[in-house]
Amino acid sequence: MNPVPLVSVCIASYNHEKFIAEAISSVIAQSYGNWELVVVDDASSDSSPEILRDIAAQYPDQIRLVLVEENTGPSGALNRAILEAKGEYVAPLGSDDRMHVDRLKKQVDYLNRNPDVSTVFTKVSGIDAKGNRLDAVVEIFDKPITDIRNQLLQGNFLNAPSVMARRDVWLEVGLFNAELRYLQDYDFWLRILDNHEIARLDDRLTEYRVHGDNLSVNKPQDVTFASHYETAICALNAIQRWPLERLYSIPASLKGKAREAAFVTAKVAVARLCLRIDQCYFQRPFLGTTQAYRYALEAVQIAPGVDIVQELVNDVYSALGDEPRANGNGMLKLLEWHKHGNALAYTASGNSDGARQASETTGPADSSENISGSGGSNVELCNKWREHHSLEECDIALFENRMRTKWSKCPS
Repeated sequence: MNPVPLVSVCIASYNHEKFIAEAISSVIAQSYGNWELVVVDDASSDSSPEILRDIAAQYPDQIRLVLVEENTGPSGALNRAILEAKGEYVAPLGSDDRMHVDRLKKQVDYLNRNPDVSTVFTKVSGIDAKGNRLDAVVEIFDKPITDIRNQLLQGNFLNAPSVMARRDVWLEVGLFNAELRYLQDYDFWLRILDNHEIARLDDRLTEYRVHGDNLSVNKPQDVTFASHYETAICALNAIQRWPLERLYSIPASLKGKAREAAFVTAKVAVARLCLRIDQCYFQRPFLGTTQAYRYALEAVQIAPGVDIVQELVNDVYSALGDEPRANGNGMLKLLEWHKHGNALAYTASGNSDGARQASETTGPADSSENISGSGGSNVELCNKWREHHSLEECDIALFENRMRTKWSKCPS
């Protein structure tokens, strides 16, 4: 291992003429000497390109500038910078943010000492447009890390401009998904955790700027809906990908009934997490509830008489608005459902026939017709919920647009 590997600092620049020189100056001032800076300007309409040309001309051996003529979005520009990078490690930095003088040194030292970790963040200090400290802003990024996978499934708390990573791992994972508009970094951290580990230093080595143009801190209503939708999709997709053994640390040495009990407990826990996602982001049964229902069915198959399974089934029906089954008949119907396999199709009211008639007469909570023994079509079920729930016109347009992309389909 090279003790002093080349670090490629990568900046995606767009209309930050007020801040880009400060960002670059913080890189030039690093105590760690073996770095290069790759800046991709994403068709800025302000004076950023001229500023960048002047600075790059002063450091021709360390700064490489790429000027694109057509805007590709933050993910496209950052991906381009990472692909252009030559370093063993990459360290993205926002074009309006700043590095502490020892940031690169401390992150390199950590990655060199911890070969099992692919990606390391730092804690951050919040600053305003003038560079003044904003302590309150950084609270979300100070969350103690105790169980990184379970914690991230409840929402992002890792600060993208503070990250350093092994470039080969990021290329393996596939870089940032440009189809996502607001949560591309969150999606990327979750995908890294499919096969690699993430850590964070306790030192505040990044200054994260909060100002009027910040996409992540100034969200009008339509942006909030879209970001909630993307957050839910990213989390639910990760739940689908990650084995329960990894998510809930079930050891391979656990055998027999003890292993079965551990898996039942894990299925109940992940189902409740799916329900919580809907409650948090949509305040109604939606994408997560379909997944929770599937886990509830699987738990019933393994342990139909266990209290925590019964409670979960009741809570799923309650989330669907089916209080009769939530208050006592839910387990009976599920057992009957499994007994007959996929020959029956129940509505939320528990009837196996007249599903369409029932859905027309009982309202939105009873729209789960044609849920078959295989768990039904999650996409179809989510669409039926969408049809029955009243959303703002702008929300409907955003929803339908995202349903057309491969990253926005309901988990199956």
